[in-house]
Amino acid sequence: MDLDPDSRGSIVLCDELKRQLSVIKECQELLLGNLALVSEIPAPTFNERERAEFMVERFGLYNSVEPEIDELNNVIGVIRNKNSTRNVLISTHVDTSFNTGSDAAININESHVFGAGVADDNTSIAVMLTLPEILDRLGYKPDFNLYMIAASRFHHRGDYEGIRKYVRGFQGKFDASININGLTLGNINYLTLSRIRCDIKCELQDNLRSVNVIRMSGGSAILTLNEVMDKLYRIPLSRKPRTLLNIGILSGGERYSTVSREARLGLEALSEDNEVMDKLIEEIKNICIDVGAKHNTKVTPEFFGRHTVASLSSSHPLVKIVMTTLEQLGISPKVEYTNSQMAVTLAEGIPSVNIGLTTGMGGKDPGSYIDIEPLSLGILQLLMILQAIDKNGEFRHE
Repeated sequence: MDLDPDSRGSIVLCDELKRQLSVIKECQELLLGNLALVSEIPAPTFNERERAEFMVERFGLYNSVEPEIDELNNVIGVIRNKNSTRNVLISTHVDTSFNTGSDAAININESHVFGAGVADDNTSIAVMLTLPEILDRLGYKPDFNLYMIAASRFHHRGDYEGIRKYVRGFQGKFDASININGLTLGNINYLTLSRIRCDIKCELQDNLRSVNVIRMSGGSAILTLNEVMDKLYRIPLSRKPRTLLNIGILSGGERYSTVSREARLGLEALSEDNEVMDKLIEEIKNICIDVGAKHNTKVTPEFFGRHTVASLSSSHPLVKIVMTTLEQLGISPKVEYTNSQMAVTLAEGIPSVNIGLTTGMGGKDPGSYIDIEPLSLGILQLLMILQAIDKNGEFRHE
């Protein structure tokens, strides 16, 4: 995908933006080196310390950055402007969605970087680690305090605990927050939905000596869970406001010849309305009670990851800045909802957007990849947004 304005000839950058893009490209080797190094360090949720220490070490190479790790293994790098009371946050997450045993090796060729987690979101970490070098080479010091945070405990049961604790404990006020993702350049997110995640566990109540009877009667935790799923998908979901339910995880049983005594599913529900979500939660609870009683099975729902509806208006200055930036770069903006870390900052009243840095294909298998060429444009996008915030009075404290 060719997103370089100079090569397309349809977009003309001013001399200053051409200079900035040139400096970004000069830092490409450093950026890819950071990406390779960070990708090799395991960082499963709740075990991010080793990667966090690496990031602090890299931030420590720059006199302009004040690096630290907090008690949750959040990594914070601050480029401070002592003459300013304004604070701007750039965020990503430091943990990966896969365990330590996964193949973390990456493969770099002329046009792509392949590897598990490269796009989700090791690329964002690499960009964050390279940003101080780019700013130093450009001679650009923002007229605000720039906080870069790679937050811990993002995936699974981490439920964004790292960013939530940091933002709530911050002594001051953030004027704006930009959450960066590896994918996809051109996407802009400034609204979140009501969300809940739920793990449902089915356990047979009968003791071990009745296994044969259970087998003869066709009873098993998996069959019970199947009925739970059937009833979940029979829930009449609202179309207006839109409400969705997805079962994304299934597990159960031990071996072919044994009745399954335990089975689990993981689901996520999304809605445009908080009250509709409250009612859906109650319906899920009731289904678990009814199916469990019918089959003498313990069916336990465990809810977590609740987010509420939050958004900016399309007329908000921060949204306008991002839209204008993409248009200047010849990229058609694509507006979608997201429940990234932006859901936390928006809920805390911080003007927030979520942007992508390049193109490619996400995932945690070795076939996942990013495109190298658009990445320079994605970083230029980030710089242009920071510079526009710098000049925009709407983000100044009264």
